[in-house]
Amino acid sequence: MIPSHWKSFSRIDGPLKATGILLNRSVRQLRFLFMAICAVVTITNLAAIYSLPSWFDEAFFANMSFNVAEGKGLIFTLIPGYHTGEVYFYGPIFFYLQSFFINLLGLDSFIFRLPILVSANLIVLLLVLVLRNNGVATRYQLLFAVAAMLDVSFNRSAVNGRMDLIAVMLISLALFLTGRRREVLEQTGVFRWLLVGAFSAMAYLVTPRSLFLLPVVLILSTYQLLFEGANFIALRNWRLITIGLVGFLATAWLWIQYTGGIAAYVELFKRNPDTASHMAVTFFRTPLANVPIVMMLILVVSNYKVAIGNVLLIGSISSYIVFSLIVKENGPYAGMITPFVLMTIVGVLERVSWTKAQKSALITVLLLPGSVHLTLRATDLYLNSGCRERSAVAAIRSQQFRNGDVIVAPYKYYFLLQGVGHDVVTLDRSKIDPTQVLAKADLLVENELAVSALPASGYVKVASLSCNIRRVPLFPSNFYERTIFNESFYRRAR
Repeated sequence: MIPSHWKSFSRIDGPLKATGILLNRSVRQLRFLFMAICAVVTITNLAAIYSLPSWFDEAFFANMSFNVAEGKGLIFTLIPGYHTGEVYFYGPIFFYLQSFFINLLGLDSFIFRLPILVSANLIVLLLVLVLRNNGVATRYQLLFAVAAMLDVSFNRSAVNGRMDLIAVMLISLALFLTGRRREVLEQTGVFRWLLVGAFSAMAYLVTPRSLFLLPVVLILSTYQLLFEGANFIALRNWRLITIGLVGFLATAWLWIQYTGGIAAYVELFKRNPDTASHMAVTFFRTPLANVPIVMMLILVVSNYKVAIGNVLLIGSISSYIVFSLIVKENGPYAGMITPFVLMTIVGVLERVSWTKAQKSALITVLLLPGSVHLTLRATDLYLNSGCRERSAVAAIRSQQFRNGDVIVAPYKYYFLLQGVGHDVVTLDRSKIDPTQVLAKADLLVENELAVSALPASGYVKVASLSCNIRRVPLFPSNFYERTIFNESFYRRAR
């Protein structure tokens, strides 16, 4: 016998039940608000992915994707001596996807980031559908969508050229297939659960960190197949679970065999120093990412009966716990877990018997940081558009570049300078003596490391970029150091 409180979200408790007719009007207003916020966020994000220069992670992944497009394999050549041989510990899907777009449309920061931004919007859509299929009221579905679109960590991940949100999108797709209503599940069967396993494995083959988000898929699928309704421990459903696991394990196994087998695959992580530095217990992350996390923890602890009374909430909380036990916040990883944190918040908030004023106050706290951050980002993009003018760099490139050149430049120039017939490398984090790198360079873009190693008479200045930065409050100074074109170009004297 299944406890009645394990049923899906299907009712609105407490004082909201008394709102009656007013509830529909609130839903219409919330839909309009969501459409307006969605338009503003999308326009701002499109401007961001077009104009903001690349940073370390983006240049890292773009370099590997470019090398795949060139037929060189999964190698990393941007930082001399940083990695030797093919880099297998990320998984291949992201790099081959990006190499397809590079071959089709060329290496461009906007094209490189666009699949991530599309994935972010698909995550919101898919998880709204998951909430709907689990009976969450429309106003709370829209609240989740607005909160996700505005969330600082999630929004930041949406405009960065990392693979994280593509992995979360695949997990959201698996969760959507898992979480359909019972009557739909009975009409589909084997193929659906094979896809659940395959999409989960594909997320793992985008980035191994996504493995620690999978508890929500595992828990919800187990509940749907074994505990919901009258089909308790039905033999057919055990077969479907097996099919889902086969879809996951077979997809992962093919990749592990390609890397040399399980022993070689494990050794990849053991010998990589970056792996250990990115693993630690991290229940709290960046200050702004902690706003929804703290809010979720307060709601869950103070309403634990609600939190453990629905399988979707149990799954989301479990994913947060497992992810936090393993993945250190040594990068922009908060954006991966944020959608599941927000699902937990709206799931609990819908069912608690709070007054409208109390819920409104909590929602204000949830949405305010993202609203302020979005406003500041839009302001910065407008005020400093001239300092990120790509055409200025393109003009120097057309005048100064020669076929076969080796260019030493900061990460932020990678998309603008890398191309067929010449290579871009950087001195930052180089495992090789900078003088050896400069000895082979033809063109140098000035930065602190390069200037310190610049031979006194080996290079002549051929061009320079400068601008008057208009700083936006609350944005750190290092943000402008890596997002403004303000360097000189030197060519080796012949």
